[in-house]
Amino acid sequence: MEFSLSDNDTSVFYVVITRNEEKVDLKDKQVTFYVIKPDKRSYKSTDLVFDSSKELFSCNLTSEFKDTVGQYVGQIVVYDSSTQEKVIVPSRIYYSVNSDILAEINGLI
Repeated sequence: MEFSLSDNDTSVFYVVITRNEEKVDLKDKQVTFYVIKPDKRSYKSTDLVFDSSKELFSCNLTSEFKDTVGQYVGQIVVYDSSTQEKVIVPSRIYYSVNSDILAEINGLI
């Protein structure tokens, strides 16, 4: 995935979590998205929204998740409070943030 540094309106992505090719029931689970930025700082977000009709999460990347030009790496952790189970989804999510003309004009880079 690629995002522009100045674009705050189209930074949403969708995630379906599966196990053995079957969708995992994520109702009543807490899902956290962890990110390591290009400068090696890390952030986490629990602002993922679950759409039960489609059985997927949407994540709108806020500015701290895309405020530096470069490659980002993220991973999702699912926590079930009823069983105390914490599952780290093995696949990582890679995305990059690119410079754009508005960032250059406004002196962001």
